[in-house]
Amino acid sequence: MSDPTIDSRSRPPQGGRAIVVLLVDDQPFVGAALGVLLESEPDIELHSCLTAVDAIAMANKIAPTLILQDLVMPEIDGLTLVRTFRANPQTAGTPVIVLSGNDDSASRARALA
Repeated sequence: MSDPTIDSRSRPPQGGRAIVVLLVDDQPFVGAALGVLLESEPDIELHSCLTAVDAIAMANKIAPTLILQDLVMPEIDGLTLVRTFRANPQTAGTPVIVLSGNDDSASRARALA
């Protein structure tokens, strides 16, 4: 089951382009929680995807300002997804923040590399 956008809002920016955030996490509650945290931020437009495959298509569609993504996901792992974003001219320069419950130094080093 794949739902490419579990939460997508469009708000008018208050002085330029909105900050377009793409969240990629296979846990729907992460998108819901982030949506609640950001709902009072009128200049932030949040889009959430449950799978890496959907995230690649969504990134090409929305041209995100920032990508927040999980490290551990089914089908395509988070580090492969980062490499895919870096190889895509449309997202090559987009900042990516890797989220993970793994706090070990090896995971951090792999994500930073």
